[in-house]
Amino acid sequence: MEFDDLASIHKTAQRCKAEGIPLAEKALRRFVKTGELPAVQTGTKALLLWDNVREFVRKGNSAPVQVSTFGQIRRISER
Repeated sequence: MEFDDLASIHKTAQRCKAEGIPLAEKALRRFVKTGELPAVQTGTKALLLWDNVREFVRKGNSAPVQVSTFGQIRRISER
């Protein structure tokens, strides 16, 4: 299948799958929304440059992981 270097998030997710890159469409949308993955907005559609996606995958996600303690067991100090 032939892919363009500038494509929608949906088409980019298809290319990632075809090339064995584990990035789902939902993840791509989240990274674009948070600004971690640069995109060009054209109306309501975001377009991704394939070189930016490959660079993002190469560098990895550098966003801090938020740890939630809600709903988990926590240690209580002993006296």
